[in-house]
Amino acid sequence: MGTLARFVTQPNRAYRDFQVVYSLLTLNFLLPSFTYLVDPKGTYERFVALGVTLGESVYPSPEASYFWRFLGVSNVFTLGVMCALLQWNLRKNRPILPALCVLKLGTSLQFLGNYFFGLGHRAFLAIGLFDALTTVAFVVFATRALRAMGDDPARDAELVPRLR
Repeated sequence: MGTLARFVTQPNRAYRDFQVVYSLLTLNFLLPSFTYLVDPKGTYERFVALGVTLGESVYPSPEASYFWRFLGVSNVFTLGVMCALLQWNLRKNRPILPALCVLKLGTSLQFLGNYFFGLGHRAFLAIGLFDALTTVAFVVFATRALRAMGDDPARDAELVPRLR
């Protein structure tokens, strides 16, 4: 049986689901972190387009700061690395989960705060809600997988991919 078939049919479905969701989340952070760095204009244009899609006519704030762009790249890259570390070995790296949640939920609250108390731009609302949902996904899928893995490391041999 091939690796993909073993992955799909493994007995620990919660671990499989965790790996699928965290693979998507890892890519969701690592790939954009590079585009934020190498294509800041395109990133800005996509943000403005999101606002237009949500009914905004204009984004009232120019975004031309290297300082904030570099911090954003680092933040998003860090989220991707943290997701990858949890995928690598969920049991050993479980202490990363609270830090991952704090980082993402903090970003969510900043976007939501700016929507409700700042610019009021709908893209901030959409991103804030999406980031909150992402934080919930972090917790739900990781804790379900950890619970299904149990406390017996001897059972880890059945996991696909194996813990490293």
